[in-house]
Amino acid sequence: FFARVQSGIDKATAKGYDASGVQAALDALEAAVDAARPIHENAASIIAAHAGFDANGKVTDRAQAHETVKLLGHSLRDSHNTVADPFKALREAVKAFREAHKPANP
Repeated sequence: FFARVQSGIDKATAKGYDASGVQAALDALEAAVDAARPIHENAASIIAAHAGFDANGKVTDRAQAHETVKLLGHSLRDSHNTVADPFKALREAVKAFREAHKPANP
């Protein structure tokens, strides 16, 4: 995904277009993904431990299972919240760039 967007930015820049807004948004998203990586890894460790569940995913301890699901939900939500706004900003930057550089004859 990042390579494809970067390729589009590079092509636009080579044609003389100012793609700095898109580049800044892409850089911010890449930084957010890097920041979300440890949060995501924490979620993976919660899944791997699967406290309160057996190897087949059946509940063995209801209280532990509830806590596991709750912790996993928090981790996944935190990961999502870390990247959601930068992703939206990139989408908006690309939209604005396309709008500003529409071909004369669509």
